[in-house]
Amino acid sequence: MECAGNNRVDLTPRVPGNQFESGAVSTAVWAGISLSKVLESFEIDPEAKELLFEGEDSGEPEPGIKTQNFQRSLPIDVAMHPDTMLAFEMNGEPIGVEHGGPLRLVVPGWYGMASVKWVRQITALSSPFEGYFQTYKYMFRSGEIPARPVSLMQVKSLITSPMCGTDVKGDSHSISGFAWSGNAEIDSVDVSTDGGSTWQPARLVGPSDKYSWRQWNFSWISTNTGHHTILSRAKDKIGNLQPAKSNWNELGYEVNGFKPICVNVI
Repeated sequence: MECAGNNRVDLTPRVPGNQFESGAVSTAVWAGISLSKVLESFEIDPEAKELLFEGEDSGEPEPGIKTQNFQRSLPIDVAMHPDTMLAFEMNGEPIGVEHGGPLRLVVPGWYGMASVKWVRQITALSSPFEGYFQTYKYMFRSGEIPARPVSLMQVKSLITSPMCGTDVKGDSHSISGFAWSGNAEIDSVDVSTDGGSTWQPARLVGPSDKYSWRQWNFSWISTNTGHHTILSRAKDKIGNLQPAKSNWNELGYEVNGFKPICVNVI
């Protein structure tokens, strides 16, 4: 699960919102009940186009906007997918309040805004929902491409070790990180140790679990001392390739361009 604004700080020119770096992403094991199973006991209007989910949390989203609960809708086909769930456990324990407990929605593959926390009400709608967090926030808007809703996570990878600015000794080094995509499982990760001039395949580590990020590792042999710029790029199993540069947009969503780190070999 990744926040739609993860790595927002990387965009130039800068955009408003929480200036997330790389930490607004994680993987957890969720347990609960498929939303479609819950809805079997209700007579949903066959004309319904969406399901609206309302969380217990409320506030003033920004100055001048009325106080309201967080509300997001899903198309019926996404809501009724067998993997869309009402979750009450996280990593084998009841979900803590800070993560949306006692009950939250989990929409696998979508950015985190879709997984409404503290669910208190579900409503069937016959027309598209036009609330603040649906049609103003979580919209991808830029001058170059038509506006569209934010939904599936884009293919992405990050280097987690070594940290940027590290001095590394010797000629053998381990580079590692994570990769994920909301569209499909990760197929490969490549690493460049020369700023993108050449690429070599990394080794994918551990099982390939559906909807989970994938760990990877690359063994780097370097006999050249000095400054090096290291990059990673991921590809998923339906061919989506991580781009070199993120698409700038006015609210700072879907930032998935290369995230370089710099190290000094001493």
